[in-house]
Amino acid sequence: MKCLQLSYRSIFLAVIILFIVGYSRAQAAGDSIIVLQIGGGDRYVINDHLHWFRTSEILDPDSVFSLFSGMGGKSLAPSSGIHSTFGNDHYWLSLKLQNSGSDNRTIYFQLNNPHLDSVRVFYQTPDGMKQLWETGATLPFDTRPYPYHDFVLPLKLTAGATEYFIIHTKKEGKIFSIKPELMDEDYFKGKEQRLYTIFGLFLGFMLFNVFVNLFLGVTLGDRIHYLYSLYVLAAMSWMFCSVGAEFQFVFPNHPEWFMLSQSITGAITMILMSLLAFVFLQLKDLRIKAKFVLQCATGLLLITLPVKLAVESFFPSFSHLKEFLLYSYLLSVAGIAVGIVWVAIVRIRQGFTPAWFYLSAMCYLTISILFACYRILRYGDLTELFSTPTNVQLGLLVETTIIFLGIIYRYNLMKGERIHLKQQLAKQELDMNRQVIVAQEDERRRLAQDLHDDVGATLSTLILHISNVPELPEWQTDFALNYNRKSLSIGKKALADLRNIAHDLLPRDLQVNGLFGTLNERLQSLRSITSLHLDLYTHGDDRAIGEELVLTLYRVVNELLNNVIKHAEATRASIDISFIGDEIILVVEDNGKGIKVDHRHLGMGIRNIESRVAFWGGTVNMDSNARGTTVIITIPNVQKA
Repeated sequence: MKCLQLSYRSIFLAVIILFIVGYSRAQAAGDSIIVLQIGGGDRYVINDHLHWFRTSEILDPDSVFSLFSGMGGKSLAPSSGIHSTFGNDHYWLSLKLQNSGSDNRTIYFQLNNPHLDSVRVFYQTPDGMKQLWETGATLPFDTRPYPYHDFVLPLKLTAGATEYFIIHTKKEGKIFSIKPELMDEDYFKGKEQRLYTIFGLFLGFMLFNVFVNLFLGVTLGDRIHYLYSLYVLAAMSWMFCSVGAEFQFVFPNHPEWFMLSQSITGAITMILMSLLAFVFLQLKDLRIKAKFVLQCATGLLLITLPVKLAVESFFPSFSHLKEFLLYSYLLSVAGIAVGIVWVAIVRIRQGFTPAWFYLSAMCYLTISILFACYRILRYGDLTELFSTPTNVQLGLLVETTIIFLGIIYRYNLMKGERIHLKQQLAKQELDMNRQVIVAQEDERRRLAQDLHDDVGATLSTLILHISNVPELPEWQTDFALNYNRKSLSIGKKALADLRNIAHDLLPRDLQVNGLFGTLNERLQSLRSITSLHLDLYTHGDDRAIGEELVLTLYRVVNELLNNVIKHAEATRASIDISFIGDEIILVVEDNGKGIKVDHRHLGMGIRNIESRVAFWGGTVNMDSNARGTTVIITIPNVQKA
C-alpha cells in the first residue's frame, strides 16, 4: 500500500514538473524576441534581435504578430541578410526596440534593396497592429516615408518606451535578397551625404569624360570618341538604375519604368562595351576564336533583352521562362566581359600595345561581374548589385577611367603613325615628281637624240649633197635629174623620220582610231622594219576612257616594245590589253633572254613606265627569266568625263 501511495505521489510530482516546464517554455516562446536597447550608438547590430519567417499565404498583421509571439520566427543571426530563392513568397520581419534614453529619437531602418515590390510597416498598439507606411517599387516614389533611392524607414521612439514593429516585404521573381541595417539619425544623414557626394563626384567625372571625348570626336573625326561617350552615358545610367537613383530623380511617377530600367541600361552598357572593344582593339579584319566568343555573347544579349522585357511586361506569371531568361542574361553579360579579356590577351600577343590598357581595365570589372553572377545564381544574393558602392560599380569606374587613358594613348600612337605616313607619302610624292621630271628630261633627250641621229643626219647629208652639185653643161641633163632625185629622196627620208618622231610623241591617230586601232597600226609599222613576230589582243571598249590615260597606255606599250626590240633579242612578243570592270590590265610578253628584275638594275625606260603607272594609281609587276619576260600592269579604269 505504501508503494502504491509512493507511485501516486511520484506521478503527481512528474505532472507538476512537466506543467511548470511547459508553461515556462510557452512564456519563453512568447518573449523569444529580444528587445534591442537604443542608446547613443551610431549603428546597431540587429542579427540577434531581428526575426523573420517566409510564407506563401496572405496573412494579416495581427495573425503575424500572434505567430511571432508563439514561435518567435527565425533569428537573422549569424547571417547579416536574407537571401532566398523563393522570391514570390511573403517575408515578415519583426523587431522590438526600446529607447533607453531620456529624449525622443528617430532611428533609420534600411533594407538595402531598392527593387522590392512591396514594403509595409506596422507597429503595435493596444488595439492591435496598425500600418505606418506602404511603399514599394511598384508604387510612385512619393509613397516612400523617406526620399531616398533605397527603402529607408524612419522609426520614431518615445523616451523610455518600447515599440514593436512588423515589416512585410515581397518581391516577384525567383530571388529575394535584403541586408537590413539600423542606424542613428546622425549616422544615416552622414552616410547619405557621403553617398550623394560620391555620386556627384562620379557624375562630374563621367560627364567630363563625355564632353572631352565629344570634343575630340568633333575635332579629330574619330568615331571611337563618340562611341566611348555613349558607353560612358550608358554605364552611368546603369549604375544609377541599379541603386534606384533614376527612379528618385528622373521618373518618380512611373514605377513601371523602374522595373525595366536596370535590365535595359545594363544590356545597352555591355553591348556598347563590346562595340568599343571591337573598335579600340581593331578586331574587324581578325579571325580569332576570342572574337567569335565575344560576338556570340553580344548576339545572345541582343536576343535576350527584348524577349526578357516582353515576358516581364506581358507575361509576368511565367516564372520558369523568366528564370531561364535571367540565366541567359547573366550568361551573356559574363560572356562579353570574359570575351573582351580574351581578345585583349590575343591582341597583346600579336604586338598591339594599346591592348594592355583594355586588359588592365577589364580584369577587376570581369572578376566583379563573375562574382556577382555566381552569388545571384548560387545564393540568390542581390546585395552585390544594390549595396553601394558595389564591386561592379567600382569596376565600371576603374574601367572607364583606364579606357579613357587608353584612348588618349591610342590617339597619340595613331597620331605618330599618321605623321610618319604623311612623311612617307610626301617622300613618295617627291620621288614620283622627280621621276616624272626625269622621265620628261629623258623624253626630251631621246627626242634630241632622234632628231640628231635621224633627221639631223639626213638633213646634213641633204645639205652636203646639194652643196656638192658640180657645174654641168646643159647636155648632161640626165645626171642632173638623177642628182635631184637623190636629193628629193634624202629630203623625203628626213620628212618621214620627223613624222615618226612626232607620231611617237603624240600620235594623231589616237583621236580617230582609238587606242586599239593606233596600237595595231604601230605594230604593222614595226613588222615592216623588224623580223619580230608581234601579236595584239584587245578586250573591252577603249573609247570609254579619257585622252590622257589613253596617251599614257600608248606610251607605256611603245616603251615596252622598244625595250623588246632593242634589248630582249626575242623572236616573238604579244600585247594583251583588257578593260575589265574597274581595272585596265596590260600584259606584255616576249620570249627573249630576260632581264634583271632587281629595281636597282632596271633601266630608265622601265622606271619611266613605273612613274607613269604610279601617277594613275596603278601597279607594275615584272617576271623575267631565261625563257622571256612578262610585264603585268594594272591601272584603275578612269572613265571619260
